[in-house]
Amino acid sequence: PELRARLGTNDAALRRGAVVGLIAVTPGEGLAEFKSLLKDPQEPVALEAARGLINRGERGALGALVDRLSRPETAVRVLALGYLRAVTRHDFGFDPYDPPQQQTTALAA
Repeated sequence: PELRARLGTNDAALRRGAVVGLIAVTPGEGLAEFKSLLKDPQEPVALEAARGLINRGERGALGALVDRLSRPETAVRVLALGYLRAVTRHDFGFDPYDPPQQQTTALAA
């Protein structure tokens, strides 16, 4: 109950921590409730939801990481790419520090 209460706050750090804990203890059939967090406006929450769902076998969350590669915040792109590389063990030729035009070309590829 305490984690669920933290999930309802506006504090991104508290919400992110709640996602970590809740996804870890939620039975597989209950994971669907966390899919809405993949579109959360607070990037740390959305990234953690994607990571947690992927770690629990929900490969549909990979798209949320790919979407974040085009975000304007460098830190978000770096984290999303790190998670993608860890899960897929593949280097996509994408550099989150490249100019936007190069990133667009790498994303298309």
